[in-house]
Amino acid sequence: MAALFGWPGEFCARKEEWTQYAKRLKHFFAANDIRDANRQKSLLLTSVGPDTFKQLTNLVAPDDVDDKTYKELVDALQQYFSPKPTEVVQRYTFNT
Repeated sequence: MAALFGWPGEFCARKEEWTQYAKRLKHFFAANDIRDANRQKSLLLTSVGPDTFKQLTNLVAPDDVDDKTYKELVDALQQYFSPKPTEVVQRYTFNT
């Protein structure tokens, strides 16, 4: 197995947005020619850090993170860290 170029580092919600981290992770995969979804999932789970891993475990419960795909895990984190605002909130913001 060849050595990896760089490392995405641990995700910290206080320092960056999830979308930024997901993009960095995507570039890490591209730079290292990692196309296998199972390997991407394993790298995601080992690089997000203990706090985000715990949150992800709670988000997919009662299922296990091992039973989810890379896309499902990323989507769950995206929805948690960067939820789409509801129509009511958007309307309130527009009207104020």
